[in-house]
Amino acid sequence: MIRRVILGAVACALLAGCQNERFSSVRLGEVGYQAAYREAVGVFGDYYSIAKSDAGSGKIISRPKATAGRPDLILTNPRSRELAEMRIRRDKGQVWADLRVQVQRQQSGGYASMDILSTQHERPDKTPGQTGAPYTADQNDLWKTTGVNRLLERRILNDLYRRMHPEPLEPIADPPPQE
Repeated sequence: MIRRVILGAVACALLAGCQNERFSSVRLGEVGYQAAYREAVGVFGDYYSIAKSDAGSGKIISRPKATAGRPDLILTNPRSRELAEMRIRRDKGQVWADLRVQVQRQQSGGYASMDILSTQHERPDKTPGQTGAPYTADQNDLWKTTGVNRLLERRILNDLYRRMHPEPLEPIADPPPQE
């Protein structure tokens, strides 16, 4: 019985850890790859500032976007951000769009610098750049991925699908009056 409980707990932990790596996907159908990529860049740009895009690999990567933190957590830093990555790919004559929006929270990295044993107190023989130290204060920030924003992923993918398959909207008729 205990083995089953432990095995179940390990399986849940493994599955929970993999959730951040999974992409949400939508099949765009038999459309041109280049057209799908152009529309994907347009839709992605509506939501995020694009840091890098490559039509050859089909990847579009966002710059970090600051988001509202969790004010319900009293003793934590409420700063959070989102990072998004979209991929356009071909598979058996179909074009697919994959998207992942990771939610990250800022972690405190100041404690390591106060450790007497790990801090070097002698005159350094290398510049900070040579030792891998940060050049700016922002580079000291540590960010930890805490989840994904599946709702925003679906919204972006739905917008892309609608752009690739524009269908005229018919006016919705009022229902007949009830007698």
